[in-house]
Amino acid sequence: LQYLSFVNMTMSISKGDGMHLKNANNIIIQGCTVSNTVGACIYFQGENSTISTTTIHGCGTYGIEITGGNIKTLKGSDLHVVKNSISNFSRLIRTYRPGVGFDCVGCYIGYNSIHRAPHTAIQGGGNNNVFEYNSILEASYECTDTGSFYVGRSWSQRGNIVRFNTFNKIRPLEKLAQKSCSQNAFYLDDQMSGWEFYGNTII
Repeated sequence: LQYLSFVNMTMSISKGDGMHLKNANNIIIQGCTVSNTVGACIYFQGENSTISTTTIHGCGTYGIEITGGNIKTLKGSDLHVVKNSISNFSRLIRTYRPGVGFDCVGCYIGYNSIHRAPHTAIQGGGNNNVFEYNSILEASYECTDTGSFYVGRSWSQRGNIVRFNTFNKIRPLEKLAQKSCSQNAFYLDDQMSGWEFYGNTII
């Protein structure tokens, strides 16, 4: 699948993913609305493509799940997720199904609004990715020992930058059964190393 544009389309009510694209190249998803799915609202595996200015909500699992690049050769995917509004995902599977899930080399995730994540808002792994100017509101409110931006368990993930993002209300919205309280804006779990965080705002 290559050289296609999905512009100003509405896709809603799916027993699977709202959009499911594999081996995709030079695809544009712009100004769409994708909602009310059992699976991910958008699953995208490929390269040289952009998902932008799209409204995503009511997803059973992921808001957007992207996969691209080659971890062995470090060939970049040139995938961009930009200026999207993503909310009320993880409706059916409440943990480890973030607003933006990534398994990437060379992805750019910027200027997105991610709202109401019961567990994680952004989660995944890879190399040479940039996350900037995202706004995350109300995340990790049903879980402990977690973070709204979550990565973990690798010493080889290098070249990743997380900068100038805003994290607001990363805490329980009601009393949890577990007494310990560990909801973090960003969480580098189990000796995760090599990431660079700077210029972020936590409210």
